[in-house]
Formats: sequence, C-alpha cells, structure tokens
Amino acid sequence: MATTSRTQLLVNSSVALVLAGMTTVTLHELAHFVTSSALGHSTTLFATSVDSAATDVPTNIATAAAGPLFSLVFGLAIVFGGRLWGAGFGRLFWMWLGFTSAQTGFGYLMIAIIAPVGDTGKVLELLGAPAILFWVSLAVGIAGTLWLSRLFATRVVAYSDGTEPSMRAFGIFSWLIGTGALVLIYAVTVMTLPADAIFVSMMGIVALAIFAPMFSFFYKGVSVPHEHLALRTPIIWIVVTVVAALVVILVLNRGVTLG
Repeated sequence: MATTSRTQLLVNSSVALVLAGMTTVTLHELAHFVTSSALGHSTTLFATSVDSAATDVPTNIATAAAGPLFSLVFGLAIVFGGRLWGAGFGRLFWMWLGFTSAQTGFGYLMIAIIAPVGDTGKVLELLGAPAILFWVSLAVGIAGTLWLSRLFATRVVAYSDGTEPSMRAFGIFSWLIGTGALVLIYAVTVMTLPADAIFVSMMGIVALAIFAPMFSFFYKGVSVPHEHLALRTPIIWIVVTVVAALVVILVLNRGVTLG
C-alpha cells in the first residue's frame, strides 16, 4: 500500500489551509456584501468585515444572516459533494475549504451569546430573540463543531499513513502552522477596526479550523481505507497563496465599494 510522505502531507496541508482559509473568509464577507448591495445600499467590502449604508432593520438582519448561512450551506455542500475532488493538493484544498466554511457557520452560532456584534448575535438581537435562543445557538454551534471534528477524523485516518506521528502532522501541526499564518495575515487588516470588531474578527480567524485538533477525540473509533494523495512540494500553490495574501492585505484592507 502506497503511503503519503509525512513531510509532504504537512507542507501541502498547511499551504492548503492558508489558501482555503482566506477563500472562506472572503466568500463569507462577499455574502454580506452581495446581500446589502442587492438590497440597494452602498456597501464596502473589507478583509474581515462589510460596511453597509443600510439603516433599516430588515436589511441589517438579511445582511448579517447572509454570511453564516452561506458559509454553513456552502461548506457542508463541499464537505459532502466535493469529497473526492482533486488528487493531491486539490483534495486537501477542497477539504479545508469545506470544513472551514462550515465551521465559520457553526462558530458564529457558538459566539452569539457572548458577541452580539457578531453575525448571528446581531441577527438575534435585532429580532429581539429571547435568551433561550442564544443558548440554543450555542448548543447547536458546539454540536456542529464536534460533528465536524468527527468527520475530519475520517480524513486524518484516510490521508495519513495510519501512525500517530503522521496523524499529528496532518491534524495538529498543519493546523497550527496554517492558523498561525492566517492570524499574521489578518492581524494587519484589523488594526483600524473598533476593539469589539477586532475581537470578533480575530476570534473567527483563530477558530476557522478549531475542529482539526479535536480529531484526537474520535480517530480511534474510525475505520476507513487509506487514500493515497499524489503530493509534491506545492511551489505554484505557495506562490498563489502569497499573491492571495497580498490581495487581502493591499486591496481588501483598503476596501472595495459598490453603490
């Protein structure tokens, strides 16, 4: 049985997570941006936020809800529908994109109770939702995150060589490296935001792949066949990731306005 090099798995997975993470965040913000713009309001897209000129409650509810709803539905569609897309780096990219997008949706459900400035918290607050719904949101978010961790454990077992060092390289070390890189990239973009917005934005970045290390809760109960990934040093994808990071820092950081 051919197995995937631990080093190649670590490098490819780390780069794929950084690229997928930036894609996830940008698509999430684009969902807000498109919704507000479609409802006829001048809207500016930033790296981790959207500034809408809308003042009416219905538009603000729709705009705030669009991000997490899109992320959750899109993410789960990729997790299940794109399970076999790609053969090497592409397989890892689509995996991380699906999981981080879905986690973004579940993450906003989790923090609604402590961060009303966040998308889901804002929606519930604008709707005048009772306190019990904030607790329900928290419970669903936690359950969803644990469910994603269980699903992710199947990928860890399938793509690693079956040894614990290989699984740690994939599920823990690539998560640490990828998340660290994303934090550095997005820290540059939030410096001019209000303190509460900085907190929510950076919490979201840190938690993008929080399901990953928790695979360790579940992998011993997983039995799936090994899937060999055709991996090599992803030089082209490293360049693409650097270019994407520069777009986030130099373009989205300044804002793109429509209307």
